[in-house]
Amino acid sequence: MTWLISAHERLRDANGLAAVLDAAYDAFEGMFPVIRVGQDKAGSLFAAFGKSAASAADGRNAILLAPSLPPHCLHRTQAPGEGSQRGEGAESIAVCLAALSQLLADRLAQAARSAPDYRDRAACRSAARRARDIHALLTGPGCDQPGREHPDFPAPSHGRCGPAPSGRTSWLSPVQDP
Repeated sequence: MTWLISAHERLRDANGLAAVLDAAYDAFEGMFPVIRVGQDKAGSLFAAFGKSAASAADGRNAILLAPSLPPHCLHRTQAPGEGSQRGEGAESIAVCLAALSQLLADRLAQAARSAPDYRDRAACRSAARRARDIHALLTGPGCDQPGREHPDFPAPSHGRCGPAPSGRTSWLSPVQDP
């Protein structure tokens, strides 16, 4: 889960369009080995993991079309190894991937709103859609299912995905524009 936590932190802390695109690309790319481990243990979640891998590839490919994506990685992170999630169950992996994909969707939607180039906006919107697809696939109908929390990725206090009713931003809720 270490890679998921660092990918989440990097995406959350990304400042500016280039940094968000760079972090989003790495997050989509890094999901593949994590999804593979989850799929190996998935049972009833097997199809959800398989479809999530396709959506992660589509999201990564959409980011590649953004002209503001830096030509070189802005931040070197250790890619997740397949062994890094071996001790986790499929449910735990699904919850953590869903949380990361929710943050991806939120940050990319925010980037789309502020991007000056229409190609960046289109790439961000397309990648955000794929991230929302991953979230929906891994959470099923609704996301307020009891027992689907992970200690490193706690559920929002109001028990639903999205912004907290108080208007405060939790890490699962959309990033607020300044």
